[in-house]
Amino acid sequence: MWRAAPPGDITIDVDATLLNVHSDKGDAASTYKRGYGFHPIGAWCDTTDEPLQAMLRPGNTGSNDTGDHLELLDRALAVLPGDYRAGHEPGDDPRAVRHHIVLRADSAGATHGFVAALVESDIEYSIGHPINASVREALLSFQEEDWCPAVETDGTIRDGVFVAELTGLMDLSSWGIDARLIVRRERPHPGAQLSMFDMSEGWRHTAFITNASALGVDPAVLELRHRGHARAEDRARNWKDCGLANLPFASFTQNLAWVAVSLIAGALLAWAQMTCLDGALRKEGGCNFLQSYRLDRALSLQELTPGRPRRRSVGKKAPLSCVTATEIGCGFGFGLAPAAASAPAGARPRRRAPRSG
Repeated sequence: MWRAAPPGDITIDVDATLLNVHSDKGDAASTYKRGYGFHPIGAWCDTTDEPLQAMLRPGNTGSNDTGDHLELLDRALAVLPGDYRAGHEPGDDPRAVRHHIVLRADSAGATHGFVAALVESDIEYSIGHPINASVREALLSFQEEDWCPAVETDGTIRDGVFVAELTGLMDLSSWGIDARLIVRRERPHPGAQLSMFDMSEGWRHTAFITNASALGVDPAVLELRHRGHARAEDRARNWKDCGLANLPFASFTQNLAWVAVSLIAGALLAWAQMTCLDGALRKEGGCNFLQSYRLDRALSLQELTPGRPRRRSVGKKAPLSCVTATEIGCGFGFGLAPAAASAPAGARPRRRAPRSG
């Protein structure tokens, strides 16, 4: 697929989600939101909308587990074509890079070990940063007139949202010499969870760090790019629609195979939408895509069937199983997704971080 339609430079989104289960399954555990189940983490190629890799983890796994992020990074890079991996593996010459890669994550990825691995791999990062005491102190000393308005994808001003760069007001040496910290503020929407600092200032603040080397790049442009990470939440929901939400086995090992099939289903849907569809079907995901697909297929069959038309109904929440998604993808003539590919022969040993406990 990538050989037929090369995406050029790519952006990879990393995000985790909670998966509650209602029966006893292997390695299921309590989650930080008082549920019970798993805490899977996945990587998606934002450029092509397809899943790359994922890991099924116990529900009590920490959000900022450096070892899991490093392992997921290795797996995601391993399934990319060779010319996309060039220059991004440990020990590679930076001059061997053919395709620029940007990795985005929320604050769970803001660990020094993970950021150091990205820098080593010549991967640009854009990762959420907590609003801690250092950030709050820098915000209080930042001049009000230096805030600049945020922008939309078409270049217009985004109302009520402002961006500021605090790189010169903080010590970011622990993140590397090129690290930059950018803060976004907006008026809180109803129901937003605010800190005491946000309530006193009347703004909701979020921050992220990046190693975008060109200091001349407008912080508003970098904030617009980082804002696109929100699409990872939609892809996580689509992943659940592709079968993740219904782990069928009691065995953890068997459920790992089910997760792999759900990734194949997600990739097949992404490829079908990218190459064969347009309009609403190209943008729909998960259950919405299946509902529209079934409706269009039912109408087509009705037009082709002589005599009395048949009545077909499509539920509002039609379940999207791995089998159904795979059948849809195979109907368009696709094979296996990159997520099903194994690591290339002769690959160098991957980076690993020691696990605590």
